[in-house]
Amino acid sequence: MQHSPITRMVARGELSVLQHGVYGSRQWPDSRARQLVALCAMGMSIAIGFTTAFKLWGFRGVVDKRIHILTPHAASPEIAGVVVHRCRRIDAVDLVPRPDGIRVTSPQRTLFDSADLLGVRAARSVMEQILHEKLCTLGTINDTSIRLAHPNRPGSRTMAEVIGSRPAWRAALHSDLELRVLMEIERHRDMNRDRKAGTVGWLVPRVSKIDVNGGLADAVGDVGLILRHAARSFSHPPTARNPDEFVGVSRPWGQGATVVFEFRARPVAAPRTARRQSEMPLHSVRAHDIDPINSGGTVSIMKLGAFFFGGVEMTDAGAGAPAPMDRRYDNAACWDATMKYIDAAVAADAMGYDSFWTTEHHFQYEGYEVIPNGILISAWIAARTKNIRFGAMFNVVPQWNPLRLAEDFATLHNLSGGRGILGVGRGTVPREILHLNDQHISIGSHDNPDQAADDTRNREYFEESMEIIRMALAQEQFSFSGKYFQIPQPGIPDRGETVQHLSLIPRPIYPYEIWQAVTSPPTVEYVPTVDHGAVFWNQNPAFIKRMWDRYGELYEQHQPTPIARGDKRMLVVSIRIEDTHEEAMRTARNGHDEFWKFLGPYGWSRGYMGEDGRPVQPGLIPSLEESMKQRTILVGTPEGVAAQVQELRDLLGVENLTLFPHLIGDPYAKAVEQMDRFANEVVPLVS
Repeated sequence: MQHSPITRMVARGELSVLQHGVYGSRQWPDSRARQLVALCAMGMSIAIGFTTAFKLWGFRGVVDKRIHILTPHAASPEIAGVVVHRCRRIDAVDLVPRPDGIRVTSPQRTLFDSADLLGVRAARSVMEQILHEKLCTLGTINDTSIRLAHPNRPGSRTMAEVIGSRPAWRAALHSDLELRVLMEIERHRDMNRDRKAGTVGWLVPRVSKIDVNGGLADAVGDVGLILRHAARSFSHPPTARNPDEFVGVSRPWGQGATVVFEFRARPVAAPRTARRQSEMPLHSVRAHDIDPINSGGTVSIMKLGAFFFGGVEMTDAGAGAPAPMDRRYDNAACWDATMKYIDAAVAADAMGYDSFWTTEHHFQYEGYEVIPNGILISAWIAARTKNIRFGAMFNVVPQWNPLRLAEDFATLHNLSGGRGILGVGRGTVPREILHLNDQHISIGSHDNPDQAADDTRNREYFEESMEIIRMALAQEQFSFSGKYFQIPQPGIPDRGETVQHLSLIPRPIYPYEIWQAVTSPPTVEYVPTVDHGAVFWNQNPAFIKRMWDRYGELYEQHQPTPIARGDKRMLVVSIRIEDTHEEAMRTARNGHDEFWKFLGPYGWSRGYMGEDGRPVQPGLIPSLEESMKQRTILVGTPEGVAAQVQELRDLLGVENLTLFPHLIGDPYAKAVEQMDRFANEVVPLVS
């Protein structure tokens, strides 16, 4: 009996049988990925689909450990332990081959097939994720749903309801932009427009009539140009001789490459309006090779962060009674807030936010800020998220032993794969710091009668602590001698000698950033000299502008690398977005007023500008209208908020924008909604 080489290798244990006719090396450990590769290797008609494809695309909302495949009726394999879904046909546009050998259904086909399993609400959430991550466009999802729809086909009715559930989506589907782009290609005597468009894999985001009338017509020629360049790019990669032929950015060329082409509509000559229709949102055209799963999407104009106080949901927030110190929440209410806080971080990750910022506060039975350890909470957030970075806004350094803070941060940073951010501040609340610092260091808050002396000692203690932290994180061994710290302590015996140096274990194995709150001139004079990033919040933009520019000047003087206009500086703004300006003011008022009732006595209003152009006296409790005038809270429709963001971006060159979406007392679901609306309805309107 003749044995093939494969049979003999199986007999010797060099190969194992993965599926019928599919073998794998025994050195390749058994894993989910190996199972999926083996299934796809059984035939070109087999694709990974349904909830298994969900996990490959990183979609949220489904827990299903079974393996699902999609195959035409003609193939109909029976595979033990695999759920086989049969259909009449699978179009090539519904399949995405990956470099690792796995064929997965496209995002839009995966959503359609799984819609009934998810239900309308969860399917809408996944659709929002697909659009936010720019895996495909609204038009592509709609076209796929129409193509696959059948009265008896699962997903047909659910997807029709999902697509029709948002007015903005319904309006966009009536746009004629895609037809006009194809006409533009044809105008350039390209009579094979449909074949070329399909070959390139181009996607043009649908837009509403408002955008079309606002000047988007000027972009159609740009789209046609990009499409022609994209078509050539498959056989002619970019070279040094023709760099101008390609628009935007490109991923590394070759196996598994994805090229992203970008364009901006040319602004029409029109006065600036609240909607800023003359400055059109960023659109994209993609040319896919074989790795859309790893596509970076279009380049965001800003890094978006979200910052939460982590407070208890309140039904009686607002001006007037109860006074802050008359509130008292039990442990269950505070822990409920903590869990919802973590869920909000998971939601921010799914929406594509760059960073999520926690707090550090202690003993707050009144429920405003119930997170005592941002690093510990962030470790759990890291375990539940994939991409988002996290930091505390801020770790109150005088409340820590600096060596413990350095150790804990390094551990978090390494465990999370380099997603930690070290946020540092000097503190706000005397009752916290005085119980956690053994050298009687306090904080110079407005309600502290010894504020001037305490502020000086706090600043000295903070700067010594930060010098120790930077040394510990960066150096193999270190020592320090200052007014408050001697490291190591003199005369400590160790194996017949005395300790001369310490070594931090672990130290970061990934690059890291340090960001510090900047609210006063002395702080802005310090922060750039030690290469900390600067965080600006709750201040009039004119005051921020002076410190923003001063930071840049000092950074150039003290650091070896040049700094761009928006680098190393972050702006934090409170937001409230509703369908009308009046509704936004109504829903923002109570949370805003509770915020100031809580923090006004600590002197937070010193960032507001008076009628004389100088800072107002500490202790002011501003109205919502006053805060809107000071631009510390952005309130209005998506278009109105976008116009305000644009003004701040034009003034400062903001590249790092962090939102404060959870006004005090609001349900966490409202804050998550605000993050979603800002990312999907405001950001596209900002240039």
